[in-house]
Amino acid sequence: MSIFNLGIACGSAGDSTSFYRAIGPFGHLRKITKALNISLLREVNWATLKQVDGVFMHRPFTQEHLSLCRMVKNFRRPLWLDHDDNLFEVGLDNPTFATYGSNVVKEAVASMLELADVITVSTPYLASVYKRFTDKPIIVIPNALDDDIINVDTSLPTLKQTVFWRGSNTHYKDWAFASSEFLKSAIANHGKGWKYIFMGAQPWDVMEKLIKDIGMENLMSLEGTDVMRYFSVIRDLSPKISIVPLFPSHFNLSKSNVAWLEATFAGAVVLGPNWEEWMKPGITNYVASGDKPTDFGDRLNDLLNMSDDERAKLRSASWNYIKNNLLLSRVNYQRRGIFEKYMDK
Repeated sequence: MSIFNLGIACGSAGDSTSFYRAIGPFGHLRKITKALNISLLREVNWATLKQVDGVFMHRPFTQEHLSLCRMVKNFRRPLWLDHDDNLFEVGLDNPTFATYGSNVVKEAVASMLELADVITVSTPYLASVYKRFTDKPIIVIPNALDDDIINVDTSLPTLKQTVFWRGSNTHYKDWAFASSEFLKSAIANHGKGWKYIFMGAQPWDVMEKLIKDIGMENLMSLEGTDVMRYFSVIRDLSPKISIVPLFPSHFNLSKSNVAWLEATFAGAVVLGPNWEEWMKPGITNYVASGDKPTDFGDRLNDLLNMSDDERAKLRSASWNYIKNNLLLSRVNYQRRGIFEKYMDK
């Protein structure tokens, strides 16, 4: 039996998008797929393409990526494209708008979709967006916890009286959307022992108001970290609640619920928007439409004032769903089916 050598082209092989969509899942796929080898394509030319039998590309968007796709097809190799963000609708508020916002980028992404043999995306909403630009098959593969390297069977540590948020500098509009409701709830519940953790980007205006009303001693500010250390950090933090404020834009509606996966792993219950991707067992949903999340503060109040047993039941509902549906050891059989149908033929 010949070995299929799949070349993988992604941005940074060690970042979180590669963890969920590229090297992470394909590293595990080798274990459940006969005669599959993967090769990280650090540069692509005729010599490297001669050494692979097909190419997987995660989030391609540049003219150089388009040229690579054309080269792959000229070499009569199958091409698998994967996207986890809506690159057609990156907002002006997003710091990456300068990178992704031009028509040149959008035209390149659309052209590459037409060259693909198969396209995978992370959410149904994102699939509905990309289907506007191609009649090629678009298949939803949800993001999943990598139980190949994360121990999902360890018992939970004692949870701490904390509310956790993590995110990058792409989330400032999300905080502008939810800040008044968040602050109303946090201030109303001051004196009940709750502390608030901000990891990654620091929404300074929100934090400034929080410090003024509940004191610096009730805040913790943490830098972002690499994806593998992140799982250890959030497990050590062991927050009781994790919040996901999101403004209702087409970009955000396309996002996956990885924040829920990660927070549930850490032991937290999650407050998320009332969108399809977030309507999962155990998640407390706020109404995210219009200019303000009218009940974000009320739903946060609900979680802050629940008993530990009530929160444990919500977390258990989420965790049971994740373990039955969203572990990589389960989800990757879908990737194997796609590989066997579209690539290894």
